[in-house]
Amino acid sequence: MPYEGLPTFCVVQAATNCHGLRREFGEVQGTSNPFDGMSSSAPFLSDLNADGLLDLILSAKISSDKYILKYYINIGNFTNAAFVEQKGSNNPFNDMHSSSMEKPFLVDLNADGLLDLVAGSELKVLVFFSSTLN
Repeated sequence: MPYEGLPTFCVVQAATNCHGLRREFGEVQGTSNPFDGMSSSAPFLSDLNADGLLDLILSAKISSDKYILKYYINIGNFTNAAFVEQKGSNNPFNDMHSSSMEKPFLVDLNADGLLDLVAGSELKVLVFFSSTLN
């Protein structure tokens, strides 16, 4: 098979054709789901505190045109994530409100070794926040 050992990709047209390793996904529900009870249209995982575990950033609507970012630190381990919301000064996104915070993304955009925030919205507006260390 020419695609053996490669990730699966599917082409959906008149018929669906899949190539490579086929993976099946099953929904994890209830307390076995580390995101149980959380909601967001654009969740984002990144190791924000540099402990080797993926933390969670969620966009939350606070008014008809304003969003905030909620930060959940991962206190679990590599095989069993457990997220705890960080509030106030423990949330690096505290006091950041914008109509363009609907879809956050973290990347080291200026190559300084720190994750920066790029966020956008359905309004097609992008905002950029450069990270600094305190």
